[in-house]
Amino acid sequence: MRRRQGAHDPLADEVAAAVEALWEGLRSFARLHADDVARVHPEHRKDAENLLHYLALRQQDVRHLQRALGDRGLSSLGRCEPHVLATVEAARDALGCRPPVLGPETLGFDEGRAALDRNTDRLLGPRPGGRVPRIMVTLPSEAADDYPLVRGFLTRGMDVARINCAHDDPRAWVRMADNVENAVKETGRACRLSMDLAGPKLRTGPLVDGPPVVKLRPRRDEYGIAVEPARVLLTAGGAPADTDSPPALPVAADWLARRRPADEVEVVDTRGSPRVLRVQSAGPGLCVAEVW
Repeated sequence: MRRRQGAHDPLADEVAAAVEALWEGLRSFARLHADDVARVHPEHRKDAENLLHYLALRQQDVRHLQRALGDRGLSSLGRCEPHVLATVEAARDALGCRPPVLGPETLGFDEGRAALDRNTDRLLGPRPGGRVPRIMVTLPSEAADDYPLVRGFLTRGMDVARINCAHDDPRAWVRMADNVENAVKETGRACRLSMDLAGPKLRTGPLVDGPPVVKLRPRRDEYGIAVEPARVLLTAGGAPADTDSPPALPVAADWLARRRPADEVEVVDTRGSPRVLRVQSAGPGLCVAEVW
């Protein structure tokens, strides 16, 4: 239903209050981290504040507010990354039928977009002709000794060569970097070099083996349709010595003693999917069940 021109919007005050609360929440979150922002280089402090505003926004579920803003022809806050607070302030002012007036410390729309472009260029190199995204290629181990491979990556559009320092060794990394540098000189194409440092690998001591995963696979025909259920032994002891027996699933002895044929046992597999085991036969300390 289309709202008549000049008709009162009964939810306007509620939407405006939600936007006002969101705006205040973003600013409060940034104030909590003022000391962190102060340690950032002055050139990037507004960028750091904008990142905090973005983190504060994404910590909330604003889907209902986004729909309400979109229904009123306003920004749904979906693409506000370069200028989060400015977008919220503009929506707040538009709801009040006022032209947007940004605060003196607010990263504006043009300023935010320019900062994003500038920082992207510094990190990933100048924007390639004819496209916006940069192509990053993780160099394989062969790139240390296969110069034509690296040159081929570059001529086919590589803008950033990534060296994963979790693999190979410093000598191989140097040869990879030399190959990239030589390919840049030969082709005249710009290419940045990114070295991904391996993070800390914490070891707390020997890990105790967990229970083994029991794999149950119904037999399927050539069309992938199950034609025979998988069988499993529910047992309170160890697995049977007979290698031809179905896989064994350990369970509590008192629970097993209460099982009877035709019982349905609801379980959740390791992927989180519900399964139903149907008991076919029950005996002392052992049940046979099937699952499709």
